[in-house]
Amino acid sequence: MRLETTHPAPGGPASVAGGIAALGARATFIGVCGDDEAGRALADLLRVGGVDAELAHDAARPTTVKTRVVAANGQQIVRVDDETDAPLTPASEAVLIDRVRAAASSCDAVLVSDYAKGVCSAAVLQACVDTARSRDVPVIVAPKPRGPEYLSALDGVSLLVANRLEAQVLTASDGDCAGESMANALSGRLDAAVVVTLGRDGMVLCESGAVSALPALAARAVDVSGAGDTCAAVIATALAAGARVSDAVDLANRAAAVAVSVEGTAAVSRDELAAAL
Repeated sequence: MRLETTHPAPGGPASVAGGIAALGARATFIGVCGDDEAGRALADLLRVGGVDAELAHDAARPTTVKTRVVAANGQQIVRVDDETDAPLTPASEAVLIDRVRAAASSCDAVLVSDYAKGVCSAAVLQACVDTARSRDVPVIVAPKPRGPEYLSALDGVSLLVANRLEAQVLTASDGDCAGESMANALSGRLDAAVVVTLGRDGMVLCESGAVSALPALAARAVDVSGAGDTCAAVIATALAAGARVSDAVDLANRAAAVAVSVEGTAAVSRDELAAAL
């Protein structure tokens, strides 16, 4: 096997920030990375993508790097992850919270994209929720829970975006539980709107007790990587612009169809979304 090309790209929550910028909105990305070459490369990639990067550097942890080996036909062969999910040090957590509060003072929405890397502690989540609520702006959470106890940190959120597996973990449900019932249960528990993405089965929105199903719109899914990130980015951007939740979710469903129709995790641009409409 011979290496032909390499393509570095922001991943995880950084990919979500890039998706927001691609839609024409201003995105301020707050996170923690290592004091290493990968962290510096990430900061450069975010700037090139039009994202304001507010990265706290922690020399005690490496920047998460996921290396995917992809064949010529686009099929992923293997992925190797170099990362830690250890909790932040108290010092790094304090820096992160200070930056969240400063950035949120001039934002129109707060989006928490949690990838379970030890960064989104209960204190960080609480700071995001409290700051957003104090300014009366929506706070959207895309979680990566390890158990239903994660819900206790989400009181006060405006909207939760979870995939099928995440919803199952949050509701302690088995694989046979329908997306509609999980969305309804989570919405009732949080008193918030909930979106559950279901892959080829589309997505479900529960808002104020009303449940609606949106079918998947992609004619053929080429690569589903990043579809969830696209949904979170579009929903947050639309809500920040003043859209109704139902319209924001409809836009996200259409954007997801664009995202899965191409290889890789490239962000869906404003022009691409407009063409899909």
